Amino acid sequence: MMAVRAVTSCSLFRPSSPPLFSSALRFFPYRSRGPPSLSLRYGAHTQTRSVQSLFNSLMEELRAARKRRQKRVSAAASNRMGLLNEELAEDRLVNHSLQKGLLLEFKKDSDRVLLAVAQRPDGKKNWMVSDQNGFTSSIKPQQVTYIVPGIDNFDQADIADFAQKAQDNMDPSLLEFAWVELLEKNKSVTVEELAEIIFGSTEALESYSAHLLLSKDEVYFTVLETKGFRSVYGPRPSGQVEELIHQKLAKEAVEKEFQEFIELLASVKSMSSQDKPPKHSWTKDERIWSRIESLEAYAIDACKNDEQRKTAGMVLKEMGLAKTASSAVKLLIDIGYFPVHINLDLLKLGIPTDHSDEIISAAQSLLLDSSDPDEIDRKNLTDLKVYAIDVDEADELDDALSATKLQDGRIKVWIHVADPTRYVQPGSIVDREAMRRGTSVFLPTATYSMFPENLAMGGMSLRQGELCNAVTVSVVLHNDGSIAEYSVFNSVIKPTYMLTYESASELLHLNLQEEGELRILSEAANLRSNWRRQQVKAFLRGKPPPFTAGKLEGIAAVVNENVRTVRKLCSSSLRYWILEYLRRQPKERTYRALVLRFLKDRIAALLLLEVGFQASAWIPVGMQIGDEVEVKVEEAHPRDDILFLKEVVKE
Repeated sequence: MMAVRAVTSCSLFRPSSPPLFSSALRFFPYRSRGPPSLSLRYGAHTQTRSVQSLFNSLMEELRAARKRRQKRVSAAASNRMGLLNEELAEDRLVNHSLQKGLLLEFKKDSDRVLLAVAQRPDGKKNWMVSDQNGFTSSIKPQQVTYIVPGIDNFDQADIADFAQKAQDNMDPSLLEFAWVELLEKNKSVTVEELAEIIFGSTEALESYSAHLLLSKDEVYFTVLETKGFRSVYGPRPSGQVEELIHQKLAKEAVEKEFQEFIELLASVKSMSSQDKPPKHSWTKDERIWSRIESLEAYAIDACKNDEQRKTAGMVLKEMGLAKTASSAVKLLIDIGYFPVHINLDLLKLGIPTDHSDEIISAAQSLLLDSSDPDEIDRKNLTDLKVYAIDVDEADELDDALSATKLQDGRIKVWIHVADPTRYVQPGSIVDREAMRRGTSVFLPTATYSMFPENLAMGGMSLRQGELCNAVTVSVVLHNDGSIAEYSVFNSVIKPTYMLTYESASELLHLNLQEEGELRILSEAANLRSNWRRQQVKAFLRGKPPPFTAGKLEGIAAVVNENVRTVRKLCSSSLRYWILEYLRRQPKERTYRALVLRFLKDRIAALLLLEVGFQASAWIPVGMQIGDEVEVKVEEAHPRDDILFLKEVVKE
């Protein structure tokens, strides 16, 4: 036994190079990068060859040393198996009971095991223990995973040093050699027996080191029997070991690739905004894109399956973030995939923001087609003064007005509507896409059109000073505002003015003589609030309508549903930006608020008059509905739709 221990102290069982499968594990990650001489290829050719030769020679020496070492280990291990304590072999599963001063390993939680010293019983079954981190806690017997033998009164202060020494003994190749011997002799082992085989000792440190090797082993040994805190292990069949090694290699390759992804996220996260990669770059690698896609789905509570949810959770955990949707949003913002003010509702509602290449190409082809099926029937109305009036941020102008007074004093109004059927026919690919979207989306930060931009803002829009195809409805009004006569026809117009509602009102207020037509339009608006007529193109051509009544009802139902969705989106987007505006204001700024109603006790719904935003706040006794109160913003969180207001108490 002394000779065996002397051999052990000479590192016979701590080889300088790993066995073949261990070598594969260690060199596997670098194979895609080429041999070590790859980094020197920019130098002289002879330098590359000399490095390669040195590398080959070194590998030959390692292989030879491994063969010599394995032969010695095999012989020594055989001798040790013959020297196993007979009493230990007969009483392999005698259980150790918990006593004060024992050193034990216990499961703290699902991810951690700790070393601790038993202090005293806690109730009938539990024990108070002091762990390696200096904490004292009560544990259940089933939490104990190993009791270190040969120790009666261990000092808690020595746990860290003991644990480090055990870690220093962690050489997985030792298990490989023991497995070879035990498999050949068809023998099983306890932890202590394995310690005797590979370390030549069953003392505390060696036994615990053997326990660590077995508890972390996923390849060579399996538990045959367990009683209390002790187990008997058996060597796995060679075919099973070979398969497990293959699985381990594959698993480690996946884990390595995952860690590289985490490192990529951390690296990009630390970059300045202008240096972060563009959004489309994350889609180039399928594995990277799959994880980003999982994070995006997790951020908007739209995971397609458990795998996406699991992937996102793993990424967030590795990045040190909580497994919440808001954490995923923050991470995607930090790497530049999401803009800072990402509209999550836009994603949650599935509103399309881009058109496919196929649709864009089809739209471009329509623009290049100069034919006009209604060219012969179009009336030339380019002599009329045409006003297109819309909101300031409008990108698509699709209607305009003209007006004049007839000799008998009646008003004649022309309503010009951009003619979309000049380009899009019912049932075409562009029409079906527009039908799917239902409506264009106008948000504070962007516009998402039913049609591709080149079509919506080009051929389908009325453009100032240009000849534009339209469908015109002319209406003659009686002096009481009723319709005297009307006609509908195809036309060509030339828009004169593009006005906002504000600028049109200013022109009316100025009462300019040269803008008499605008005053006539205002007069007609007062006589007739609104008149609309719809599916007119088929009527003009003398053909039956393109849709039946039932089909039209179906289309209207889809469009109405989309419109409701878009209205909800517009409302939430407007709330977000109002909250963001309030968040950016100085803390000392105050706002006038109108009491709308009482919600509970003295909590009232208020209308912030400066921004037209409703919120709630506590107001003092004596305030009534309709009263004004001065408030200030305590907190504003746009992403969470939260606003805290506080009444300003006047001294």
